[in-house]
Amino acid sequence: MFKNSPSSCTFSLGRSRPQEGNSLLELMLSLGVMAAISLSVLSMNDKAQNKERGRLAADALQSFTQIAAQYFIANRDVLETIMAGDLTNAASFCAINLTSADPSGTLAANALKRTCAIDTSLLKAKGLWPQTMPVNTGANRFVAVFRQLTSQGVANGADEVLVFTAPLVQGLIQTQGEVQYTASLGQFVELTQASLASLGAMGGFIPPGKDYGTCLYNKQIKEACGQGWKINLSDFL
Repeated sequence: MFKNSPSSCTFSLGRSRPQEGNSLLELMLSLGVMAAISLSVLSMNDKAQNKERGRLAADALQSFTQIAAQYFIANRDVLETIMAGDLTNAASFCAINLTSADPSGTLAANALKRTCAIDTSLLKAKGLWPQTMPVNTGANRFVAVFRQLTSQGVANGADEVLVFTAPLVQGLIQTQGEVQYTASLGQFVELTQASLASLGAMGGFIPPGKDYGTCLYNKQIKEACGQGWKINLSDFL
């Protein structure tokens, strides 16, 4: 008899109207709790995925760092000559953004800052990047910037390297202008914490487009910071 009745659900339990209202309220509350639990589970899943992404990114960064270090050791003499100001061979050893359409890429040596930069596209062109590994990691690419240290303007025999992931714009590393950070701050924190846990003291971060804690990223100064260390990006880039 309730087949076509629009109120069949309302009276199916045979309760009076006040009780019926309470039941509906209880149902709404229970659904609200279920929705909150579901959202909480989704949030936990997102955090777990972010942590896993951060760990995998750290592993990939370590692999790149090892290959970049091997590249530097194998070519140290010529790289130090380039960083000292002789750019004769710079295009062959210090370049980024190599593509099939532009196999030479973009020159990435700076005599004033005594730096030489490479990325995975250069390593791949030289047969040093594993064929099974992609050149890009999502919308980013690994970069290493070698820097020759000096004492009173004279090379002191020491070098350092900054290794980081750079965002891509239309498939290429952006070399001019401000980088627009689009990920959420929460995601940044989760990814960074997971990466730092894997990288240890060598790990660090570049703030997501603004000052983050004691690490500065503003119009005046841009820093990369880690556990017990901090550098000014303008010394490298």
